[in-house]
Amino acid sequence: MAELSAQRPQLEAFVILSPILGLIRRPKTLADNANARKVPAGKAPGEVFEKMAARYLLTARNALGPPLDRAARLHLGNGAPIHAVHANV
Repeated sequence: MAELSAQRPQLEAFVILSPILGLIRRPKTLADNANARKVPAGKAPGEVFEKMAARYLLTARNALGPPLDRAARLHLGNGAPIHAVHANV
């Protein structure tokens, strides 16, 4: 990021966009949500999907405690905040 900062000094913040593949693979983690079974087929409405994704990122944990999703584990483990969740369905 130092190189990018040098090239573009007007940039004040950097954002990482990551897919949430674990949500697609593990809808059972949201089994209490009636729309969970629609996620793998890409048929969950955008707003519903965003809420499910946010809940998944905030609550789905593995047995040791870190986030279940690999990308979330990496980024959140490195101190990145969850700024926003956007559905691209």
